[in-house]
Amino acid sequence: DNIEGKLPDKLGDLTQVTHFILSNNSISGKIPEDFLENSPLEVFMVSDNNFNGNIPESLTKISSLYQIFLDNNRFSGSISEDFGSLPSLSTLDLTGNRLSGPIPTNVGNTTYLQQLDLSGNSLTGNIPDTIGGYAALEALSFANNMLLGSIPEEIYRSLANLKFLHLNGNKLSGTVASLIGELLSLKELRIGDSNLGGILPDELYALTSLAELDISQAQFEGRLSLGLLNLGALEKLIVNDNKLIGTVPASFGSMSTLSDLVLQGNELSGSMPDTICLLREDNLKVLTAECEKLTCDCCSTCF
Repeated sequence: DNIEGKLPDKLGDLTQVTHFILSNNSISGKIPEDFLENSPLEVFMVSDNNFNGNIPESLTKISSLYQIFLDNNRFSGSISEDFGSLPSLSTLDLTGNRLSGPIPTNVGNTTYLQQLDLSGNSLTGNIPDTIGGYAALEALSFANNMLLGSIPEEIYRSLANLKFLHLNGNKLSGTVASLIGELLSLKELRIGDSNLGGILPDELYALTSLAELDISQAQFEGRLSLGLLNLGALEKLIVNDNKLIGTVPASFGSMSTLSDLVLQGNELSGSMPDTICLLREDNLKVLTAECEKLTCDCCSTCF
């Protein structure tokens, strides 16, 4: 579809709409403040359009709503605390807008919220500790904002169902706490493009479901840990532009699931082990390094 123009006012007066889906069009303008407020609305999806203005408060008052997708528009203003009053909300996706201000301490029902994506906005301040109260969360993304402070320990301690944690592209600082070992369901961890640093805790290497670890463009130190060998599902290891030292262990050649190994921008030295070069014949499609420091005849790209 490629519907253009603005939403007709009368559309918002309908009273029997349960699913409102107008994604991937070129609709512009503001969503009327009282839009569909008298409908038993369950799903509201207007992703990938050109809507602007504030997010209408009426969306926070339709108690039947359980999925809200406003991603990739031009919404501005702040995020309302009133989303927390929606009793059945399981998905809130506000990715790729122009939202600003802090992350509200109350953004959804603590029992049902499974996906919270606020990435690609201009949100500021710290990540609220209250995020640990959403025990059902499986996907949490605050990537590419302007958030400060450390990663709240409540995320590690309380979100046992978390599969995707994307905090990259902020101004977060501090270290990764050993409590991260509690997130045993985690599949993707993206914490790069930040001021996080120090040595990654050994407890990280207990996350055997982890398929992607991205700590690129940060301040992490130390050597490539042999603990990475415990991550039997790991496909992407992206550690470029940190302060890592030492050599690449030959035993990493046993990481047969790797598709991406990105190493440049560190102080790694020596030669790329033949055992890793052999992986290029199988799943390892991306292998990058600074080849003047770390000799690599089999890299897909040398820097």
